[in-house]
Amino acid sequence: MARLRKPYSVRKKQEKNGPSRKYHIFFRDHLDIERKLTGTTDKATTEYIAKNIFAIVNIQARGERLTSELRDFIENRPTKLREKLAEWDILDANTNAGFEPLMVYTKVKAKNSKLTIIDVTGGHVFGWKESMKDRGYSVHHIRESVAKVARISIDCKFAVPSDINEAKVLSWMAETKDKKSVGVANGHLKSLKVFCRWMLTKEAITSNPLQHLKPLKKTDDKVRPRRVFTVDEVKRLNAATINAPEHHGSTGLQRSLSYRIGYGTGWRYNEILTTERKDITLGRKPSITVRAINAKNKKTDTNPLPPKLAKDLEQYFKDNPAMPHTKVFPRMPIGKGAAMIKEDMKLAGIPYKTDEGTADFHALRHTYGTWLALRGTLIHITKELMRHEDINTTNKYYVHISEADKAAAISELPDIDIAEQILVKTGTFDAPEKSTANSTENPAKIRKDTVKSGKAGTDTKAESSNVKPSKSKDLPQSSSMRVQGLEPWTYGLKSRCSAN
Repeated sequence: MARLRKPYSVRKKQEKNGPSRKYHIFFRDHLDIERKLTGTTDKATTEYIAKNIFAIVNIQARGERLTSELRDFIENRPTKLREKLAEWDILDANTNAGFEPLMVYTKVKAKNSKLTIIDVTGGHVFGWKESMKDRGYSVHHIRESVAKVARISIDCKFAVPSDINEAKVLSWMAETKDKKSVGVANGHLKSLKVFCRWMLTKEAITSNPLQHLKPLKKTDDKVRPRRVFTVDEVKRLNAATINAPEHHGSTGLQRSLSYRIGYGTGWRYNEILTTERKDITLGRKPSITVRAINAKNKKTDTNPLPPKLAKDLEQYFKDNPAMPHTKVFPRMPIGKGAAMIKEDMKLAGIPYKTDEGTADFHALRHTYGTWLALRGTLIHITKELMRHEDINTTNKYYVHISEADKAAAISELPDIDIAEQILVKTGTFDAPEKSTANSTENPAKIRKDTVKSGKAGTDTKAESSNVKPSKSKDLPQSSSMRVQGLEPWTYGLKSRCSAN
C-alpha cells in the first residue's frame, strides 16, 4: 500500500530584492523527491494548480490512469509544465504525448491550381505519416490518407487527440454527404479510424473514440455516373492525343499509351502512374503487373496485355531506355488523371459529360469491363480481370448496357411468323361436302341414334365404304382412324395434328 504524500505548499520565493512576484509550488513527488514549480501571481490560482498536481502525484504513486478531470486540467496547462512533469515521471511519456497537438501544418497554394495543399510538419499526424513511410506504403496512399485526416481535423477543430469524438465526426460526415457524396464522407472516416488505431498503439489515447462509428449507407443520389467510351471515341482519342503537345508532365505518346493501358487492362490511374519498367513483361505472353503496395485491394495481380499495345510499349521502351525501377510514365502528376484526359478529349471533340454520365479516366476501366461482357466473356472471368472481390461489384457498376445493346440482343432471337404456319383440321377426316350444319336434324340426335342402333357395326361399315377419305397431303392416312362423327372437328397448327 502506497504511503500518503506529504502536503504541498504554496508560497513566494525569497530573492535578493525580496519576495518573488509569482507564487511557487513546493511538493514531494512519488519518489519522495522534493520538487518546485513556478505558479502565477494569483495565490488562489496557484493553489488550484498545486492541488491538481498533488492529485496526479498520488495517482502516479498508485499506478493508476488519470481521471477525465485531471486530463482536462493537464490539457489546459502550458507545454513547458507538461514537459517538466514528464521529465520527473509524474506524467509518463505516453500520457504527455496525448496532449501534444494532432498536427502542425502550413497551407500552401498548389502551382497552376486554385487548390490549397495542407503541408503537415509536426504532431501526431506527422508521426503517423512517417510510420507509413517506414512500412513501405505508396506515396499516393500516404498523401491521400494524411490529407483526409488533416481536412476533417481542421473542419472539426480537433487540436489534441482527446478532442476527437464521435458526435463531431458524424455531424461532419452528414454535411459532407450533402455537399459531396457518401463515398467522400466514408473515405475520410476510414482514414481517421486508421489514424486513431495507430495512436492507440502509441498510447496517445486510452481508447478509440471512433470504434463504434459505422460508415454511412450508400445511396444513388450522389453517385457519379460514368459512361462507357464507344469504339469510335477511343479511336478519335488516340488519334488526337498521340501527336498532341505536352501537358500534365507527359508527351502525347505517353498519354495515349496510358489511355490504352486503361481500357486494355482495366488498370486504375494510380496503378498506371506507379507502374515501373520491371512490371511489364513483353514477348510471347505480354503482361502487366500491379504490386500490392500500389493496388487498391493491396494484392499483387497480373493481367495479359493486348498484343498491339505490347508491341507499341516495346517500341516505346527502345526509344526511351531506362532502368527497371524507373516508372513507365515518370512525370505524370498524382491525382490529375481526370483533368489530363479531359483536355485530350476536348482536342478529339469528345464530350466529357453526356446524359449517360461522365467519361473521365476511371471511365476507361468501366469501358474495359463492359467490352469484356458484351463480347461474351464469362462474368467470373470478367470479375478476375477487373480484380474485384465481389462479383456483384462487377455486375452492378462496371457492366453498362445501352439501349443499342438491348436492341442488338433482341435482334439475335429467332423470329417465328405464325402467319406462315399451315392451319389443318385435327379430326379423323376432312368435312364432307354436305355438312351436318345444313341438315335440319340435330347432329347430337344423329350420333345418339347411330350408337343405339343394333346395326351400328354393319351400317357404319357400309357408310364408310361409300365415303372416300380425303387425300390431304397434310394428314397421314391410317386404317385405324375413328369413325366420322364421334369427334367434333377442331382446327390448329400442323404440329398439333392428332390424326395419328
